Amino acid sequence: MSEFLSQGGYGFYVWSSFAVSAAAVGFMIAFTLCAWRKAKRALAALQDSETNF
Repeated sequence: MSEFLSQGGYGFYVWSSFAVSAAAVGFMIAFTLCAWRKAKRALAALQDSETNF
């Protein structure tokens, strides 16, 4: 198992690359969800103000 994780001496580079990529994807998902919720709230506010006229 340790031989697999060491990846022939390049294990640190390989696994840190996976970690950075996973963190970037996680950040993009979180950012997208926050933007979607903000847009959803803004749309609801616009629709609510439209019905008040």
